[in-house]
Amino acid sequence: MKIIEADVAEPYEALPDLEFLQDREADCWLPLFSACSVVNPKRLDELRRCAEHLCGQKASGDVDDSLRIRLLADILSVWPDEEEKIFSGQIIDRLNELGEAPWKTEYQLTKNKLARMLREFAIPTGNNVRIGEETAKGYYRKDLEPVFSSVVRHN
Repeated sequence: MKIIEADVAEPYEALPDLEFLQDREADCWLPLFSACSVVNPKRLDELRRCAEHLCGQKASGDVDDSLRIRLLADILSVWPDEEEKIFSGQIIDRLNELGEAPWKTEYQLTKNKLARMLREFAIPTGNNVRIGEETAKGYYRKDLEPVFSSVVRHN
């Protein structure tokens, strides 16, 4: 089958908006949808599912990354410079006091979620920290400082 320019131009112009994608993503996918509509229009639904899946994965990854960076930035903001160590519960309590932060209502941050998110930055978790007479799981500022310097302060 020989395809000429008109065979592709007409379907390209006739394609509906790809409203299920962001503008830039739609711009990238539009030629592929156009070609598919000429070569095998029965597979347009399959192509749509692929586009939604691939673009959806990217979007959720972007959200996860920005949430982790937001967590680090918020921890830095609630951790006074003079404190060398802090309990996990104190971090969560302080994060929950931040007015516009998602930690209390949207994300419902727990000690386990906090540890899991910080572990992705190679921050040691599960430390027994002693402050005064009390001992509990917590963090040492020296362990977070390299991440604060390289990730938070550069964003």
